[in-house]
Amino acid sequence: MSVASRAHDPHLIGSTTRLVEFLRSLASARRTPIRDVDKHVRILWLADLPEEVTPQVSAGLGEVVLSFDHVRSTPPPSAPDVLDGWLKPQEIANPELDAPELSETGPKPVLETREDGSTYWRLETTGDRPEVSKAYDGWLPAWRAWAEEERERARRQRWHRDLYSIANQLAQLDDEWELVLATGLLSWRAPDGTRVRNHLLATRAHLRVDPDTERLDVLIGEASPTLQDRELLADLPGFTPQRADRLRERVREGEGIALQDSVEELLQAWCDRGLDTQTHYRPSWVPVTATGSAPEVRLAPALVLRKRDQGALIDYYDRMIATLTAPDAQAPLGLAQLVQPLEQAERMAFLQEREGIRRDTLGHDPLFPLPANPEQRLIMTRLDNDNGVVVQGPPGTGKTHSIANLLPRHCSPRGSASW
Repeated sequence: MSVASRAHDPHLIGSTTRLVEFLRSLASARRTPIRDVDKHVRILWLADLPEEVTPQVSAGLGEVVLSFDHVRSTPPPSAPDVLDGWLKPQEIANPELDAPELSETGPKPVLETREDGSTYWRLETTGDRPEVSKAYDGWLPAWRAWAEEERERARRQRWHRDLYSIANQLAQLDDEWELVLATGLLSWRAPDGTRVRNHLLATRAHLRVDPDTERLDVLIGEASPTLQDRELLADLPGFTPQRADRLRERVREGEGIALQDSVEELLQAWCDRGLDTQTHYRPSWVPVTATGSAPEVRLAPALVLRKRDQGALIDYYDRMIATLTAPDAQAPLGLAQLVQPLEQAERMAFLQEREGIRRDTLGHDPLFPLPANPEQRLIMTRLDNDNGVVVQGPPGTGKTHSIANLLPRHCSPRGSASW
């Protein structure tokens, strides 16, 4: 006798929705929002990009948005021999200076005669050696050209070094930290005095380092961006989260990725409805440091290394609630069986309706990659008639062996199996 699925039962859907709402409230209560972008682990403003690095503004999910080659410093142009002792080596090697200073005195002594006929030694001056000033004036343009190029190389080196450091940090603590390309810097002092200076949009990013050339690429992640206004402003006066629900939906559907044109469209739309106070949008990449009662949103893109927090979890709960409250909502089995007891036949009816699970999924005579005992075969039999089986027992009773036997694999001719 077949049992009808309760996936569309309004009472069960309501109970499941209330469970998710409770979990969201719990996660939100445990979260302290970071309202100042400077409090994140590291911020690299794209307004400071080297001139030779051009971001790919059309880059989509999984594509490269920025690339940095490893560059080495070059030595300054050699000064003419006649300038030996007239210039300081540390100044010649410093591209941050406007120019190395030509000393007023040189390295060689000059014998000078006083009016009374006595003599004394003094250091030579540029007046004694006019060829020194002439050589300096001829060499200085080449040095300034080198210094300008070297300053640009230094900026590229700093970006490469910082991102290389971030890549190493993420490799070690990827479960604790994340890198995002953030846009839409909101600067605002709320009516209660709370200072807000953080980005509204965030797209996950990854770093890829070529081990041979040390070329470093910044790639956009595979997940849709997030509009994090609710996590940033939820408890502040003047913000009504529901007014931006449609914008969050558009972001979940794929708009607002990285630096694409849709980013500015979304930010302008948010300025029209995000706050009760009129908000001005500026497409400037340069971040603002001050905050005032008049809110302002700037594009101000930045790569932000930050700690993972409850924000992503809250967003997942929001999506679950949106799905559970949609007109065609269905209760997911995993949550439904937490709020109400479901018989075995009811659980299988869920799976057959939602996922098309057949009763013969495991086959009448499945192959095992390892020797199996009767208890392990019993587990397989139960799995053929239910959505899960609990395997328990004290240490050393073969639980790991049982699970290994049940892992999905592709079966080859009878008598052998391949993972």
